[in-house]
Amino acid sequence: MADSSWDRYPIAKPSPLVNDPWAKYPADTPSIEYDIEGAPVGVRAKHGLARRRERLESLRQDFPDVVETADGNFVYTDPKTRRKVLYNEPGLSLGDVASVGRPVAETVGGIVGAIPGMAAGGPVGAAATAGIGTAAAGAGVDLARKLTGQPHEFSGQDVAGDVTAGAGGELGGQAFNKFVVRPVARAVTRPGAQATVAAARTAGTPVTAAQTMRGPFASGEFAAAEVLPFSKAARVQNKLYDKATGMLEAAQPQPARPPANLEEAKVFAGTAMKEAAERATKTHAANLNKIDSVFYGRLPPGAAIPMPNLQRSAAALRAAMARDPGFGASLRKEGLEIVEGLEKTLAYHGGKLPLDIVRSMRTEVGKLASFKSPTAAPSEVKDRLLQDVYGALKKDLYAGATSYGPKAERALARHDRLVKAFRGEDLNKESIAGSLESILKGNSDEQAWIAFNSGSGGINRMRQLVQKMSPEEKKIVARATWERMTTTPQGNSRPSAGWATQWLATTPEQKHLLFGNMMDVSKLDALAKVLREQAEGAARFSNVSKSGYELQRLGAAKAVGKAALGTLAGSGAAAAGLGPQAIGLGTLAYAIPELIYSPKLLTTLIEALGAAPSKSGPVSRFAGQTAAQYAESKLPPKRRDLLGGP
Repeated sequence: MADSSWDRYPIAKPSPLVNDPWAKYPADTPSIEYDIEGAPVGVRAKHGLARRRERLESLRQDFPDVVETADGNFVYTDPKTRRKVLYNEPGLSLGDVASVGRPVAETVGGIVGAIPGMAAGGPVGAAATAGIGTAAAGAGVDLARKLTGQPHEFSGQDVAGDVTAGAGGELGGQAFNKFVVRPVARAVTRPGAQATVAAARTAGTPVTAAQTMRGPFASGEFAAAEVLPFSKAARVQNKLYDKATGMLEAAQPQPARPPANLEEAKVFAGTAMKEAAERATKTHAANLNKIDSVFYGRLPPGAAIPMPNLQRSAAALRAAMARDPGFGASLRKEGLEIVEGLEKTLAYHGGKLPLDIVRSMRTEVGKLASFKSPTAAPSEVKDRLLQDVYGALKKDLYAGATSYGPKAERALARHDRLVKAFRGEDLNKESIAGSLESILKGNSDEQAWIAFNSGSGGINRMRQLVQKMSPEEKKIVARATWERMTTTPQGNSRPSAGWATQWLATTPEQKHLLFGNMMDVSKLDALAKVLREQAEGAARFSNVSKSGYELQRLGAAKAVGKAALGTLAGSGAAAAGLGPQAIGLGTLAYAIPELIYSPKLLTTLIEALGAAPSKSGPVSRFAGQTAAQYAESKLPPKRRDLLGGP
């Protein structure tokens, strides 16, 4: 290793230092060679832990003739080879890597020390505790050297130097984050990338450049996945797809009798819904009769209730029929019968009706004048007048109940609350009864399923019906809904992108109603968001269709297949013809995607945007502390000694 760069080391003549040990070796002594080589890795690792001002004494323990050169290097004689050895040879070598034990320890100390300071005192607190962490790490190295019998010096001056280096490294990391990392991250990331990273963390899926990055950065990921078998990009994309497939398979509702396909699922769900609706209707009727009996039981036997409001309403209805004969003809047959029956009954009883007659009349008029839904309020005159008759009957009944005491009044109010809750009087939404009737009137189980998913009933219909179902019926209906999300109209399985589109189009309340007790809805929301972002990235930055994640996988698999076949068919020729440049380029082609398409690196870069501008993340903090240690190592020897540097 002899060249002009060694001329500055005065080894072949007396050293400028006093008592030069090389002087005792004459130039013509055959047992001594004067070629200079770098110190072995083990020597560099051991004595690299010493502070710079301790290194001469540390080396002297193993090499008594060691001397320090004018520029702060060291020269000694190897006892085995009797060659002169330059401790730190020019240029980079493995010894340089081995000798950074102290800087690495202090760098780690500064990084770890900054964390509690940032939480407690912000950027300034982080700088202070980073300095403390660096000093503590330096003291730990000194203690280890002391315990192993190595020369060591530790003073307040060393503490001050370490604190300065650690604090400076943290402040440098904060500046690096603010002026380098954040601008770069903002330039290369897509809008909403931070939300995508949060969703990926919730779903447990890897972050990809396709989900979060712009232009060439994302395109390069797709290219690497297609061209380089087993590359980082290919492995991460495959992991994403496999994770999504596993989550969807695990989330699929499993009723006791799973359907074979979507059509069978619709039939099963229709059956379950009709059974639930019929059971709910019967339950309501039984409850209503029970409460009805309680109310009439509060009234004395043979009680008759004055009906002045009913008389006026019946008279108004008859007058309307007289003014417009067509109006009377348009009344339904049962409506006309009720009007005539009211008049005769009221006339016969002198305006007071017995309880049994009031009870049956109220039921019949209530059915006829039931409020319609969900699209609009009744618009025809006959419907309004029939509802007026029902309202008049209700007023007279309440007046009569009040006259018989508070218990009767409370029982009637309870009865009406049940009726209103079931039949409804809000004309802008569907009642429970309307929801159930829409299911029951279907001529087949599949028609019941169609009615359940009809847009006319909206979320209210789904809410009312799901609340009436047993756990097994819910599973059956949830499975049918899941099959709709994962199956195309042609009966084929949807790719995961298609599922994500269907899932995100479903309202949060619908998802919680149908799937809330069967799966983690929030986790699936996160998965759907990640898959949607992946699909959008694929559509913009690759030639893969928006709904074709599986095609991406197929492309990657094809690339792997080509590589495998090529290796098997021509491995001998390839091995013989590959030169160092080709091997180097191939290694580089894999190494670059391995680094830049790492989910951890992408996450760190994107999260830097969400942090405060002055808050350094792990990468920025490492860069700052490393730069501080490097800068300290480049100081003149005397200044490094003053700071207790490496």
